[in-house]
Amino acid sequence: MKMLSLVIAILIAAPLQSFAEARVSFSETGRTLFSFEVPDFWTLKAGGERQLSLPEGGEPRGVPQILSMHPTVDPTVWMAFYAPPGVTTLAEGREYLSEIGQFIANAPQVVEEQSRAIAGRPSQVIRGTGTARGKDVQFTVTLIGLPGPRIAIGAVVIEEGAPEGVYEAVNDVFSSFKAGG
Repeated sequence: MKMLSLVIAILIAAPLQSFAEARVSFSETGRTLFSFEVPDFWTLKAGGERQLSLPEGGEPRGVPQILSMHPTVDPTVWMAFYAPPGVTTLAEGREYLSEIGQFIANAPQVVEEQSRAIAGRPSQVIRGTGTARGKDVQFTVTLIGLPGPRIAIGAVVIEEGAPEGVYEAVNDVFSSFKAGG
């Protein structure tokens, strides 16, 4: 009887230990452009056009609909995805980044560029360093070709001293990325 009670207790407790898979989609005019999974215990913010300010403050700039997220209890990581209207190729995406790069980090220094496939789509990954809010940061900006023609931009900013586990969570998000519906 004690064994049966123990088995029942384990079966009841097991679902509490499982992890949720929250998939979010970025849609425009009823068409899903891309989707990805949000890590457990991360906060997601979604909305229409946003005004973003430079890391040191200053005049904000309008950015189209954006999905941004961060670990709920750790403000040292910020991640965002969006699909800028009118940007249809990776080359146009690079040009677009030259206009918004200062919104990712102050004094950004690119340390690595790599072409690769994400979700089977051509992509350009740009990694670098800089500062934000007075702290050293590492950043990764990823341009992902979408069907359409469109591109998605994924940006990650990680402050120095962030917990090691955030890198795995960020990689999991990119691994879960799917283009289209």
